[in-house]
Amino acid sequence: MFDVDPARIEDLDAKTLVILLRKLLHAEALTAGLSLAAVSVPLQITVPDNGEDGRIDWEGGIATTEFLPGRINRFQSKAGKLDRSGWKKEFWTKSSQRPGGQNASFRARSRMPWPSVAATLGLRPSL
Repeated sequence: MFDVDPARIEDLDAKTLVILLRKLLHAEALTAGLSLAAVSVPLQITVPDNGEDGRIDWEGGIATTEFLPGRINRFQSKAGKLDRSGWKKEFWTKSSQRPGGQNASFRARSRMPWPSVAATLGLRPSL
């Protein structure tokens, strides 16, 4: 496939990062023989999305791909640098910890510890 140097994405703005997410999910779908219709990454980055910037879901066929742990996957992308408090604020708010809250929903739908383009690229938050 291809390698992505983290230095190449560190300075991307929010819209360009979402475009990259879309391209990566399309590439993974094509590589895995999945329909491109399985990928949804809206480019409307300023509207409320409950923390979901992209998704790839499919039924039947393969159960996983090299980079996707299951048939239901959600992604959130964040441009810029976030320290520990930034990640906590973004993903672990009081409202998201309530039963049925945003992060509870993410955890139930995906095995990824923090759904984001950074996880797809093998990056980790600076803690």
